[in-house]
Amino acid sequence: MFTNWTIGRRLMVGFGLSALALVAVSALAYYNLSRSIEDAHWVQHTQGVRAKLAVLSSDMAEILAAERGFVITGNESYLDSYKALKQEAFSTLKDLRANTADNAAQQERLTELTPLIAATFGETDKVIEARRTTGPEAAAQLIAAGAAMAQINRVKAIVSESEQEETSLLDERRQTADTAATTTRTVIFWSGILGTLWIIAIGIFIARSLSRLVDQINAAAASLASAASEILAATSQQASATTEETTAVRQTAATILEVRQTAESASRKTRAVAELSQRAADTAESGRKSVDNTVRSSNSAKSRIEALAERILAFSEQAQAIADLNETVGELAEQSNLLAVNASIEAAKAGEAGKGFAVVASEVKELADRSKEATAHVRTIVVDIQKSAQAAVLAAEQGVKAADEGTEVARGSGEAIGVLSDAVTEASQAAQQILAAAEQQETGIQQIALAMQNIEQSSTQTVAATQQVERAARDLDQLAKHLTSLIEIVTRKRADAGTRSVLRRAS
Repeated sequence: MFTNWTIGRRLMVGFGLSALALVAVSALAYYNLSRSIEDAHWVQHTQGVRAKLAVLSSDMAEILAAERGFVITGNESYLDSYKALKQEAFSTLKDLRANTADNAAQQERLTELTPLIAATFGETDKVIEARRTTGPEAAAQLIAAGAAMAQINRVKAIVSESEQEETSLLDERRQTADTAATTTRTVIFWSGILGTLWIIAIGIFIARSLSRLVDQINAAAASLASAASEILAATSQQASATTEETTAVRQTAATILEVRQTAESASRKTRAVAELSQRAADTAESGRKSVDNTVRSSNSAKSRIEALAERILAFSEQAQAIADLNETVGELAEQSNLLAVNASIEAAKAGEAGKGFAVVASEVKELADRSKEATAHVRTIVVDIQKSAQAAVLAAEQGVKAADEGTEVARGSGEAIGVLSDAVTEASQAAQQILAAAEQQETGIQQIALAMQNIEQSSTQTVAATQQVERAARDLDQLAKHLTSLIEIVTRKRADAGTRSVLRRAS
C-alpha cells in the first residue's frame, strides 16, 4: 500500500503522525501541569484559611487581654484596641465563611462560632460596662464568674478543630500536588524519549521511501528533459508561425480599414446623390404641377377670350343696330328739316298769323340740324366702335390661337416634365436603393473591421501566450536539466555512502 503513495503524501503522513504524537504529549503534559497548578492553588488556599483561623484565635485572646487591661487600669486606650479587635474578628469570620464555602463541615463550625463569638462579646461588654458604672470590684466579680472565658475556650476548641481539618486537607493537597508533579515529569521524560524514537522511525521510513523514489524520479526526469526539449522546439516553431500570422492579420486589418474608409466615403457621396435625386424629383413634381396649372390656366384664358370675342361680336352687332337706328334718326332729322323748311315757307305765306308757327318751324329746323350733327357724330363713333370691335375680335381670335398654341406647348412641356419626373423618381429610388446597399455594405465592412480588430487582438494575445509558453518550455527544459543534475548528485552521494559502508564493514 505504501509503495503507491506519492512523496508528498508520505511526507505529509510522516510529519502528521509526528505532529499528532507531539500534540498528544503536549496535551498530556498540559493536563498534568494544570492539575499541578490547581493543587498548588488549593494548597495556598488551605494555608490562607489556616492563617485566618490563627488570626481569629489570636484576636479572641487579645480581646480578653484588652478587657482585663481596661478593668485593671481603667485606661480608655484598651477599649480602642478592644473595638478594633472586635471588628477584625467579625471580618475574619466573614472571610472564613467565604473561603470555606466548598467545605460543609467548616461551614457548620463557622455557623456554631458566630453565636459563640457574639455571646463572648456580650459578656466582655458587660464587664466593661460594670467597670465604667460600678467599679473594678463588680467587673472583677463578673470576670471571676468565668462566663466570657468559657465562651472563648469553646471558640478556641472549634477553631482548633477547624485548623486540624485544614491541616489534614493541606497534607492531602500537598501529596496530590507532589503526585501530579511527579506524573508530569514522568510523562514529559518518557514522552520525549518515545517522541524522539517515533520521529527517528518516521525519518527512516521517509528516507527509505525517498530512496526508492529517487530511481523513479531519475527516469521521470530523463523523460521530462526529452519531452521538454521537444516541447521547446515545437513551441519555438509555433511562436514563429504565430508571429507571421499576426503580421498578416495586421496587414489585412489595415487593408480592411482602408476599404472601410472608402466605403464610408462612397456612402456619404451616395447619400448626397440620393438627397439631390430626391430634391430633383420634388422639383420635377413641382414643375409638372406648375405645367398642369399652366395648362388649366391657358384653357381658362382661352375660354375667357372666346367668351370675350363672343361678347365683342355681340357688341359689334349691337353697334350695327345702333348705326341702323342712327340712319333712321338721320332720315327723320332730314325729313324734320324739310318739314321745318316747308313750315317756314307756309308761315311766311301766312304773314303775321304764321309768325308763331314760323318760330316753331325754326326751332324744329334747328333741332333737326342738331339731330343731323348728332347723328353724324354718332355714326363716326359707331364706325370707330365697329373698327375697334373688329380689331378686338381679330385680337381675340389671335389670343385664342396663341392660347391653343401655348396650351399645346405647355402640354408638351408637361409631358416632357412628367417623363423627366418619372425618370428622376426612378433615379431617386435607385439612389435610395444604392444608399441602402451602401449603408449595408458599410455596416458589413464595419463588422468585418471589428472582427479583424478582435482577430488582431486575439492574435496578439496568442503571440504573447505562445511566447509565455515558449519561455515556460525553456524554463521547463532548464528545470529538467537541473533536476537531472540534482538526481545525479543524489545518486552519486548514495553510491559514495554505500561504498563507505562496504569499506567500513570490510575494515
